[in-house]
Amino acid sequence: MSYFSHFTIIFRFCCLIENNNLRSVSEIDRAGNIYIGQIDNNGKKQGHGVFIWAELGMIFDGQWKDNKKVGLGELKWSDGHWYKGEWKDDERSGLGVMEWPNKQRYTGKFHI
Repeated sequence: MSYFSHFTIIFRFCCLIENNNLRSVSEIDRAGNIYIGQIDNNGKKQGHGVFIWAELGMIFDGQWKDNKKVGLGELKWSDGHWYKGEWKDDERSGLGVMEWPNKQRYTGKFHI
């Protein structure tokens, strides 16, 4: 079960029907998390989107498939560290760069 399936959407604004039955939306769940991006006809995150975790102060900007982070994307934490690179099944996987607040950086391969 995906982390995102635990949240009930309390506001959704649909603005455009796109190719492959994807719609662009802006939505807020009960926890105050925000998603701006594409969803399919079942309400699952697909294609490009930005998810903001209200309580954690984290932001993910990248590709989604069936509510999971996939392909290329960037995750930024509230303390200033970030990861930019490949994702698979909601996890960092493949080539990427991780940087910490002290500017220490790792560039290389990440594994599930």
